[in-house]
Amino acid sequence: MSKFIVQTVCVHGRLDPVGDGVALADGVAGRDSDHDVRERAAGRLTETQAPHLDVFSIMPYHARFGHAGDPAWMSRQTAKLGKLLGLRGEPGEKKFIWPIVQSSDWGERVPVSEIPEIIRHGLKAPATGVMTFAWSGIAKEWPKVDAIGQAYREVRR
Repeated sequence: MSKFIVQTVCVHGRLDPVGDGVALADGVAGRDSDHDVRERAAGRLTETQAPHLDVFSIMPYHARFGHAGDPAWMSRQTAKLGKLLGLRGEPGEKKFIWPIVQSSDWGERVPVSEIPEIIRHGLKAPATGVMTFAWSGIAKEWPKVDAIGQAYREVRR
């Protein structure tokens, strides 16, 4: 386990701990009205930090940023980052995108029934792994915890 990051993520259909030497860059996707700011920030990230990072973990929290009921919004954000970085999520790439997807109710409610779709969109190429946000928001909502576990197990099959 990394001294800096203790997370379990789904990588290429396997549940694995994040390994040593993995650097993560977090970035919030934000609202559509913040488009220009996000694009400039993503451009700076690419130009200055990308050579030093292994994993890009954007946070496209769909319900938080005005896209409740539209989990596909997450994969659209990941696709934009992939295009910016020149990543397609193919074997042999040296950099990875692992979005942190929203499962907890932050902003609008995220229904349990939406969890499998959220995980699927989180894993759409160019993403090669996915993490869910956040334990504190779902710790008392066991049907959601079960749905997340089931969605990850489905990916492994």
